[in-house]
Amino acid sequence: MSNNPNYDALKAAMKSLHDQTVFPVAGKDFRHIGSTFMCRTEIDSVSSDFHRGIDIGEMDGQAGDDDIIAAYDGVFWGYREYSGAGCTVRLRHQFPTPFTYHGKTVKYFYTWYCHLDKDSTLPIVSGWKKGKDGEAISAGQLIGKMGKSGETNVVHLHFEIRIGTNNSLEYQLANPQVTQWGFDPHIHPMLLYQPHAPAASPSLTQVGSCVPGNPVVLEYAIHREQPLLNRVEIKIIDRSTEMAVKSHVVDLTLREGMDPRETKKLDNLDRDKTHFESIPFGYHPTVSEYKTKIIIPAEYIDSYFDSNYQLKIEVSDIWDYKVGESLSLSV
Repeated sequence: MSNNPNYDALKAAMKSLHDQTVFPVAGKDFRHIGSTFMCRTEIDSVSSDFHRGIDIGEMDGQAGDDDIIAAYDGVFWGYREYSGAGCTVRLRHQFPTPFTYHGKTVKYFYTWYCHLDKDSTLPIVSGWKKGKDGEAISAGQLIGKMGKSGETNVVHLHFEIRIGTNNSLEYQLANPQVTQWGFDPHIHPMLLYQPHAPAASPSLTQVGSCVPGNPVVLEYAIHREQPLLNRVEIKIIDRSTEMAVKSHVVDLTLREGMDPRETKKLDNLDRDKTHFESIPFGYHPTVSEYKTKIIIPAEYIDSYFDSNYQLKIEVSDIWDYKVGESLSLSV
């Protein structure tokens, strides 16, 4: 249990789907995930964003070669060409049991399949009805072909899950005429799938020294088939009372430590507090692990370098598997 009722309800709802879900690219699996749901360096290697889905596909793939299939039973919710996401198929799916999330009753979730190849996808979806009375779609059914439409020059599928609504919180606030859900609906797409072998445990390793004037840097590593990192919580503990005198949380799914009301603020984590270093863009088949640096800035902890204090770091994945580290702050 995460001790957060919103997240516990979300996990239970997603687990109820596991027996009926399929990976959205035929013939591929977790080993073919490139960028995951995380703060990410963009393809220009300069700017960064909060990547709200997972990317699937090799860097040298050809448009139209790979079949994109429905991840779960649902209805066709539409096909649209976006400037960024390119040619996109959207499906709506119903949860077996509605649940409460951020005070709202959630009955549905939506899957988005982006950057599709227009020429080979349009013939598949062109005759389908869309919306509440849309075409019934079965898990594993062909819904498109992998491509590189929109703002990308790499053939891949960008796969998203949105719960409750299609509309980001930023869009909701900018458009008061739409239903106001009050939260950003994007969640980690790997919540749709039960983790499987290899069952390698993640590691958390200190990088460099813990000394005044320098940031504390730790590296979280997990096998590339399990890109599930979700949350980091740091606490500065007063040894005499065993109480936290300072703490900070970054949670990717719940957007704790992030501001989802505006894309720019969401993409740029507060670097005066604990934050993730952006992961590289793309698919790297020779890399066996996802490695993410967690950075605690010097200005956040410098005034606590004293034998009376201890730094505790706890990192969790989307299923609340935790790994932690305790560091002395004595000089």
